[in-house]
Amino acid sequence: MKCNFAKSLLFLLLVIPIISFGQTNNTNSPKVFGKTVESINPESGLIKCVSSEYESYLSQNNPNRMSTEAFETWIAPQIAKIKSDRQNGRNVNAVITIPLVVHVIHSGQTLGIGRNISDARVQSQITVLNQDFRRMFGTPGYNTNPVGADVEIEFCLAQTGPDGQAVTGINRVNLGNTIWNSSNVENILKPQTQWNPNQYFNIWVCQFGGDLNGVLGYAQFPSASGLGGMPSNGGLASTDGVIIEWRAFGTSTLSLGEYFTGTDKGRTTTHEIGHSFGLRHIWGDNNSCTVNLIDSLQDYCPDTPAASQPNYSCTIGLDSCPSASGLDMTANYMDYSSDSCMNIFTLNQKSRIQAVLLNSPRRSTFNSLFCNVGQTYQFNGRLRMNPIAVSDCNTSFLASFQLTNTGTVTMTSAVITYSIDNGPSQNYTWTGSLPTNVSTTVFLPLITSTPGNHIFNANLSTINGSNPDQFSFNDTINEPFRIAGNQSTSQITIQIQRDVYGSETTWSFVNATTGITLASGGDYTDTNTFLPELITVDVPVQLNNCYTFTINDSFGDGICCDFGPGYYNIITLEGVTIASGGSFTSTDSVSFNNIALSVSDNNMLSSIKLYPNPTSGDLTIAMPDISILPNQFVVYNALGQIMASQKINNESDLTFDTSSMSPGVYFVKIMTDSNSKTLQFIKK
Repeated sequence: MKCNFAKSLLFLLLVIPIISFGQTNNTNSPKVFGKTVESINPESGLIKCVSSEYESYLSQNNPNRMSTEAFETWIAPQIAKIKSDRQNGRNVNAVITIPLVVHVIHSGQTLGIGRNISDARVQSQITVLNQDFRRMFGTPGYNTNPVGADVEIEFCLAQTGPDGQAVTGINRVNLGNTIWNSSNVENILKPQTQWNPNQYFNIWVCQFGGDLNGVLGYAQFPSASGLGGMPSNGGLASTDGVIIEWRAFGTSTLSLGEYFTGTDKGRTTTHEIGHSFGLRHIWGDNNSCTVNLIDSLQDYCPDTPAASQPNYSCTIGLDSCPSASGLDMTANYMDYSSDSCMNIFTLNQKSRIQAVLLNSPRRSTFNSLFCNVGQTYQFNGRLRMNPIAVSDCNTSFLASFQLTNTGTVTMTSAVITYSIDNGPSQNYTWTGSLPTNVSTTVFLPLITSTPGNHIFNANLSTINGSNPDQFSFNDTINEPFRIAGNQSTSQITIQIQRDVYGSETTWSFVNATTGITLASGGDYTDTNTFLPELITVDVPVQLNNCYTFTINDSFGDGICCDFGPGYYNIITLEGVTIASGGSFTSTDSVSFNNIALSVSDNNMLSSIKLYPNPTSGDLTIAMPDISILPNQFVVYNALGQIMASQKINNESDLTFDTSSMSPGVYFVKIMTDSNSKTLQFIKK
């Protein structure tokens, strides 16, 4: 099995003849998450933060992830409301308390030795966070800057665990590894140890290595979903939180031990939590000194003076943007200065943080009750859903759960209430004998749904008759799943744009009704170009059959985007794109039914148009008959990433605003119950 380092090295050897003429003096800069890190402390060689690089990685590998532009469009009115309330005396000054769980990841060291840091060191970091976010007088977190703010956030180590039990908020886990690279952090460390990110803020402390060697920490930026016209960020909950190198965690003022030079006052964690709550680096991760009303070319906070680069020292009077007013705010927590001179969050930064904590998924649901000491319950059950597997073109599936008795009495019955999307609820009663801390698998009756994307909802409502579950935070499920859609065509065109590593790619197109493979390809030859020749295969298909396209990557990194902008498209003879993708791990698969569609359905889709096209603002889907509307539309960019989506309930839902999108070519996929049509438009 290849290692990531070897793959990256081979990639460089393959493409260096192509890119060498365009290189600058970045040849010695390390790459983290596939992106060259430009900002490295010139004295220590340490990398303060790779949250921006991580955000780029998440955007490439999660097509549904909201773009920076879309997020700023969403958050702007939330910030404006908070500022208006404050100016008009409607700010209630309510302090938000956030329960933390600190996962100390070690490899068997004695408690308090090396990376298995002491309880006192963990507590010292919590003290620093409260001093910094509350701007506490008489502490290192206090400042006299006129725009300095008490953010009105406090942190506690959670005292109630995921099953209601009493805990310390420190989760020590021996995962065996001595050091952790980015791939292992994202795929092993975080998912295997995380507590529910809707209820707890997760902090991981470990020793970095590999491509993360020298990195101090990084965070996952917040998301926005459930809003009209805005895409969700799905699939990112299992990695949400911040992760810190153990030698940059805690403060030597309160807990002696091994620390990196200049990072021994706990400000790396303050900085990363700032990112997780919506703050950006004060220089905007670019070299621009341009200032506008919303500070969009900087950090979207007009009260942090313009800066064109990070600062690494405590020197007063630095000015990287002499053409703009104000000196660099080196004391701001979102700069790269030494820990000892950081002490400022500004009023505008406070407004951004509060907007995120009041509105953003997995930020607005933190439960301060978990700061209270947990307890044991008589009637307490934990419900975990097993993955939903809908095979090929089936519309029916079996749902199953792991039911665990976390109460003190033997569980003899449990009622599970479930539904699909916003549909009617149904109850299923399990009976048996389940002692404390024992689990069993529960199967629901066969469930049937309609083509499209859905959410399966379930919760444990009563135990042992009519007794309600006394701790309901661990038994609610909202699981996405997909039922194959319907098409009507006589031919499918398969397009595959490989990345550099064609030897990793194989694919097949199978008639799932008969089991016959109609087309397949790969593996292919590795190349030295980002855009190998496009593979195009036409395949005849028959009505009343189910078809499945599957693409595999033997290395597990898909065909996009670190080693070339690879993608695949499955297109009908009529030009309807059934599926597209490229960002996956080891395999991606899509199925569809090929059936005879109704005349009205086909006529509606064939007559749909977009206007005005090109557009700089509103774009409208023109329908031949507004009495017959499609179900929804999804907007994609040229890379196949979702930029917006909207359910269509009435005529007004046929118009959407493109003003926040960058100029370029986009696609709108318009869907009915049984078909879809994709149209192209240009954003000016």
